[in-house]
Order: sequence, then structure tokens, then C-alpha cells
Amino acid sequence: MLLDEEELEKAKEYVFVMEAQGFSNKEVIKNLSDMYTQKQIAQILDVNVRRVKYLYQKFGIRKNTRVTKKCHGCGEELHISFFNTITENGQERFSPFCSYHCANEYNRNRYFVRKYKAIDKEAAEREIRIYEQYIEAYKDLLKDIEQR
Repeated sequence: MLLDEEELEKAKEYVFVMEAQGFSNKEVIKNLSDMYTQKQIAQILDVNVRRVKYLYQKFGIRKNTRVTKKCHGCGEELHISFFNTITENGQERFSPFCSYHCANEYNRNRYFVRKYKAIDKEAAEREIRIYEQYIEAYKDLLKDIEQR
């Protein structure tokens, strides 16, 4: 899956900014490997795919074999470029949600499920009390019948 012109321009600008900030070639390739496939990196750098494979081998970068990820919110299998990177304890990882909207929907649904579970628990306790009252009433009725 090649990048369209807009995404390609953004990626090239990203590489230019990284090089201007003093990142080495290894760091640039490593950062690109987290977001793009080898074919897309070759397109961004205007080199052959074989050259990118050589750079991967030279710098000891493992190929990102899984370029799709399942979103926890909407459940769709999407390209990893849709997911934001999060730095946690000094390690970068991908966000479990493809967008801010999916994260909000997921958290809202979790809240409602917890809320309704609590409501269901209260309703169940109420039903139990009602049936206990029925049982007591039937026991009283049974005693009255036995006394006759």
C-alpha cells in the first residue's frame, strides 16, 4: 500500500525535520519503521526497497511484520499509521484506539455497562425480596389450611 501525495509530503517533511534536529540515519529509519512498511519507507526516501532492506540489516532493525492492528473501540482492523504513539515508562507503543472518538465511545460504553450492572444488581435484590415475601405468604396460607 503506497502513500498518496499528501501523506508522502507529510512524511518527507517529518524526515526533513528529524534530520534538521540532528537525528542520525539509524534513528530516522527506526522511527519510520514504527509507522510505515519497507515499501513506504523506500517511497519516502526515494530509494529502492532493496536499499531499505539493507539499512534494516545494517542497523539491526527488525521488520515490522504486523502493519495492521485492531482498534479496541470500533473493532476494525486498521493500518498502524492510524494509531497514535504513546510513550509510557520510556517505551513507545501504539494507542489501543484509532481515534479520539473511538476512545470516548469505548470509555462511555464501559461506564454505562458498569452503571447498568449496578442497577441490575439492585433490581435482582428487589426481586429476591418480593419472592421471599411470596414464600412467607404461602407458608402462612399453608399453616391456615393445616389448622382447619
